[in-house]
Amino acid sequence: GPNVAEEAGGVWSEDVTRASEELPPWEYADGPAAMRAGGVDYSIAEDAYAQEAAFDAARMRRKRVWRVVRFFLLLLAAPLLLALVFLGSYILTCIMEGASPEQVVEALGYLAERVQLAVASALG
Repeated sequence: GPNVAEEAGGVWSEDVTRASEELPPWEYADGPAAMRAGGVDYSIAEDAYAQEAAFDAARMRRKRVWRVVRFFLLLLAAPLLLALVFLGSYILTCIMEGASPEQVVEALGYLAERVQLAVASALG
């Protein structure tokens, strides 16, 4: 029997040829305006999808950066928190043993000197 594409005047084969020669939307540097100027049908759905994909990529990048920042903050906060807990327990121990406020300040000064000596010997 006769070929259906031939009966339709070869329209189908021309459409396929034209579609295979068109550039995909992401290869147009100026976006939708260049697509329309080039005679390519502009699809709002494709543009919306491209915007959504770009937003998702940026969101994932932000999440990744925030995850790294959170990790380093936790890395810094853990020793600081331990030091604060130690300092608080040291002060409370002094108070429970009956130290006056002046004696607590004196003990904290002595503790600061010891920490400075320890840091100096570790670095030097």
